[in-house]
Amino acid sequence: MNKTRWLTPLILLLLLLPSSTIEGATLYVKQDGDGTDGESWETAYRTIGEAVGNTMPNDSIWVADGTYEEHVIVEIPLDLYGSFRGFENSPQQRDLSLGRTVIDQRQDGSIVMTTQDLVLDGFNLVNGWAWAGASIQWACRTKASYSSMDIRNTID
Repeated sequence: MNKTRWLTPLILLLLLLPSSTIEGATLYVKQDGDGTDGESWETAYRTIGEAVGNTMPNDSIWVADGTYEEHVIVEIPLDLYGSFRGFENSPQQRDLSLGRTVIDQRQDGSIVMTTQDLVLDGFNLVNGWAWAGASIQWACRTKASYSSMDIRNTID
């Protein structure tokens, strides 16, 4: 009887644990960050790719204004937010009219998304090139959302 009393709640807890939503970490990208660990605006990574390479599923990456000349490959669910000034504490504090985060792909590739769950918000994507997809290639069935974006000068 005593075993049943504590065993039943333990089993229920173990069954419910995997279904709980775990909020991911926030990593920061800023061209003049010190590149240490990406855990704050001061220690921000200098490239989006470096931040993506250090994420876990369901993390968020906040990218400060500026032009980032790089190709981005996203293989896990995450949220990418651009157009930060470099001091905000939430995406709602951004003023999208004051600046933009630009990903310049230099006519040499595109942003490749191989994940089903992605948020892409507050970016200008320019100079993308691909056999299909130009600036963004979705390499899977996706539930991605994108907003506050400007896509220009891409070749498909």
